[in-house]
Amino acid sequence: MSGQNRSDTVAGGVASWGDSRRAETMDGFSNKAVGAWCWDLGQEVVDCTQGMYDIYGLDPARPQLLARDWHAMVLAEDQPAYFHAVDEALRLQSPLCISYRIRRPDGAVRLLLDQGQVVAGEDGRPLRMFGSTQDITEQAAAERELAKTLSHLRTVMNATPDIICLKDAEGRWLEANASDLRLFGLEKVDYRGKTDAELADYALPQYREAFLNCMETDEKAWRAGVPSRGREDIPDRHGTIHHFDVLKVPLFDEQGRRSALVVYGRDNSILEQAIASLGESERLLRSLMEASPDFMLIKDGEGRWREMNPAGERLYGLAGKPWRGLTDEGVAELAFSVCREGLRGCTASDEMAWAAGGATRGIELLPQPDDGLRVFDVIKVPLFDARGRRENLVILGRDITERAQAEARLEHAAMHDALTGLANRSHFVDRLNHALSVLPEQQSLAVIFLDLDHFKAINDTYGHHVGDALLQQVASRFRSALREGDLLARLGGDEFVVLLEGLGERAEAEEIARRLIRGLGAPFQVDALSLFVTGSAGISFAPRDAGNATTLMMYADSAMYRAKELGRNTYAFYEGGLNDAASERLMMLGDLRSALEKGGLRLNYQPQLDAAGLKVESVEALARWHHPQRGPIPPDRFVAMAEDGGLILQLGAWVLRTACEQAVHWQERLGIRVRMAVNVSPLQLQHPDFLAQVIATLDETGLAPDLLEIEITESALLRDPERALQTLIELKALGVRVALDDFGTGYSSLGYLKRFPFDLIKIDRSFVRDILADPGDLAIVRAIIAMGHSLGLLVVAEGVETNEQRLYLESLGCDLLQGYLIGRPAPASEVERLFDQCLL
Repeated sequence: MSGQNRSDTVAGGVASWGDSRRAETMDGFSNKAVGAWCWDLGQEVVDCTQGMYDIYGLDPARPQLLARDWHAMVLAEDQPAYFHAVDEALRLQSPLCISYRIRRPDGAVRLLLDQGQVVAGEDGRPLRMFGSTQDITEQAAAERELAKTLSHLRTVMNATPDIICLKDAEGRWLEANASDLRLFGLEKVDYRGKTDAELADYALPQYREAFLNCMETDEKAWRAGVPSRGREDIPDRHGTIHHFDVLKVPLFDEQGRRSALVVYGRDNSILEQAIASLGESERLLRSLMEASPDFMLIKDGEGRWREMNPAGERLYGLAGKPWRGLTDEGVAELAFSVCREGLRGCTASDEMAWAAGGATRGIELLPQPDDGLRVFDVIKVPLFDARGRRENLVILGRDITERAQAEARLEHAAMHDALTGLANRSHFVDRLNHALSVLPEQQSLAVIFLDLDHFKAINDTYGHHVGDALLQQVASRFRSALREGDLLARLGGDEFVVLLEGLGERAEAEEIARRLIRGLGAPFQVDALSLFVTGSAGISFAPRDAGNATTLMMYADSAMYRAKELGRNTYAFYEGGLNDAASERLMMLGDLRSALEKGGLRLNYQPQLDAAGLKVESVEALARWHHPQRGPIPPDRFVAMAEDGGLILQLGAWVLRTACEQAVHWQERLGIRVRMAVNVSPLQLQHPDFLAQVIATLDETGLAPDLLEIEITESALLRDPERALQTLIELKALGVRVALDDFGTGYSSLGYLKRFPFDLIKIDRSFVRDILADPGDLAIVRAIIAMGHSLGLLVVAEGVETNEQRLYLESLGCDLLQGYLIGRPAPASEVERLFDQCLL
């Protein structure tokens, strides 16, 4: 398959699994490092588990994942190999296994492993592919780190003057360091896989006897079954005999079979020199002990303290005190009072080291006089004399307090949200599962799902740094509204969830939900901004609604969407059927997304009549959606759905481009310049790329700016008046006409007319409808027309349905008329018939 067909076969070939069994399988993948997916080769939407959202760093609030979004995140240099592997799997119907890198929306590069299987139909052609994606970033890093560690280990081995050799169970050499190879003159010999007898033929003649002796001592070590130590005399190249202290350590597998033999040898010539200068060595050792920041302590076989470095004296407060020769009990009387209990308990751990017969290691906590607590990694090494009697116990302690604190922070980070410090989803689910398992019969618990209304608009308008700061303040207010012991968690984005335990009545949860929402009432101060935010909450109860964590959270989420449908800034309880409504809403949103991508929407156009010349002066573009199963969907419903589902920018861009292309088409085919009015949502106007989008659309379609009219409502100005003002000024500078729609129904109409650069205002149809019967509506319409003209603005009356209304509006001086009397919204081919006619 070529890259040209990628959108047809891969990027466009994903959809739902088609049956509940596959959905149940998907639900089983809960590991954040593993996600499951499936696509049918004729659809566009990936059906996947939550793990895929976590791996790809996508917002879990997104109902579904598009294939092209998925594949676009693959790094460009990895795409050829990735798509080739997919092509081959589909062509050969063979398993897919490919690793590749992606760049997530947060900029992080992750290494992933895809494994999949092709499912063919009865005709032998592939129907779908399903599989899993695993984040192997840390695994690959660990493997690289292991390779680095092995490399470092070889470097250390080769740097030591001691000889080190590793042999297998049959005596074949596996690894040897540089000192060993130099000693026997084997630097240029391929020694691996050869026995001592075979290597004797390669080595210098004087080493032959040494090799043969090694075979005998190796066998003794194997038979002993424990590390054995002995002396071996080996000549150097000049014939000088060196006495080696050789340690041989046999290693066995779980079945007790021979596995490997480690041979470690140290030239005793160095030791003999050391013995000759023992006094100097002792002085150096003492200097090392005194300079070391780790505490060092030596006790005799009876537990009496013999030697300790200054670090140990400072740690226990023993500097200048007569501690030598005392046992732990006696030293405790001299040490800091906070250390005494710990010192008296040292005897038990000492005995464990003596009983082990070798080095032991453990973590010990040591209180300090400043009320602090230090964490030490302690190694205890027991030493015995030639008869096996206790001789000395060497104790080394390293302060790892900072490391322990770092590990504690990492553990905390794994269970908490990095931005707000709240519990994360994993922590919340664990706590909820535990609470359900111990829930008393006479009590209940509640889950409250919280979501900020229109939070995405704040992120898009001011940037994520402002959104993050706002979320931190929201988390703080939510905390203050809860009881002690209630658990508050952030699931991601602007989604929060609360666990309330020990409830006796439903009203308790209702009051807390009310407090949470009321807590958002005051403005939030972020930098120089004053932001207003509302929230919607959904509540589910256990055991009344469900008895497991997944269902409870799902029901609370459904209730939260019910609260949004009730007008937002409120709460709702879960009721039977809400989950069906949530599924219906998600399905409709998916259908709208599909309609946008497949051309399932169309534009109708409604003419606006010049009241003086009775000619069409402009048309308003209106989006229409005819669902293939449900029929016509009201615009107010699917536009609101697009705003909530994150599709409004895509929908608005399509309307703008399609409308501009139609206006150019009329001009080129009919020679008529008709102004095109396009409605813009508040989210579009506040988006930082909106102006650039308008400019690009005009350039690419060739429409003159003076033939484009942007219609906005007063609500579009409320979010950020300063940003809106700047955008409208720049639109005016381009030559685009700006209209204020539904005038008179907002909050600050008069102030907006004076401050913002509008060209015309549109009187809302609610005032025009009863203009002939309601004196109040007539007074409002007359005032709007007079005010508009005094400010140099054109006035459009919407909802004109009768000739009497038209005549009266004309008598009041209204400039433009729009309504069913003039023409209903209709396809372009029908509307263009009206352009050359005198309509009334």
